[in-house]
Parts: sequence; C-alpha cells; structure tokens
Amino acid sequence: MINTLQDVLALIQESIKDTDEELPLSNLNFAVTDSCQLLAVRFSSIDEFEPPSLYYSTKAGPVLNRKYPDHPDGKEEIPKTAMRATHEHGKHVIVASEPNTYNTKDWHLVPSTSFVLIDKNLNVTVEKIQL
Repeated sequence: MINTLQDVLALIQESIKDTDEELPLSNLNFAVTDSCQLLAVRFSSIDEFEPPSLYYSTKAGPVLNRKYPDHPDGKEEIPKTAMRATHEHGKHVIVASEPNTYNTKDWHLVPSTSFVLIDKNLNVTVEKIQL
C-alpha cells in the first residue's frame, strides 16, 4: 500500500510539473484503507509550503466518548451512565485534520509530506514520503 501511495504521489508531481503555472503547487490530505490498515497522508508538492494539518491521537477516545456518548449511527441513544470509563477504552487511534479535544497534548501533528499508517493491531507508524 505504501509503494502504491508513493507511485501515485510521484505521478501527481509529474502532472503538476507539466502545467504552465509559475508555481506548480499541490497540497493533499487524504486517507485510504484496505479494511486492515489505514494510511493517512499529509503532502505538499513543494517543501517550502505547509500542507493542511493532519493529526492523530491514541488518547482522545475517552474525552470524545463523553462529548458524543450516542451510538455512532445515531439510531440508539445511550444513557450517560452507560459511558465507558477511561480505563475501559482500550487501544484506539483517531486521525483528524485538527485536534478536537481540549487537551492538545493528546494529539500528534503528522509532519509535512509524511504519512501515518495504522495497522490492524492499532500500531502507529509515521514516516516521511520518499519520492
């Protein structure tokens, strides 16, 4: 999946260079999954420009659970007394464009032109994109 990602980004780089624009800039944030792993990308075609932000957290779940206690599909209302305690949340990873809980220390900024890979065991890998 990572090699395919790098091939796609290299193709995008080549396509932008072929334009008549003075500054062939492309900023991309996107995520793809194969149902076993998630790959989220923060990319800029020019190193001097920061792409839109991308963050991940392995600690924000309990706060978000208290903020949004309902069932994810919205069909079932869960009583506040049924919310999980912090220690019951277990391992989790949240990927977002911005930190969405009050404690920004729980969030890690993915560096520019890098990807975050979350595997099926919820292990997190962050690496620079090599083109």
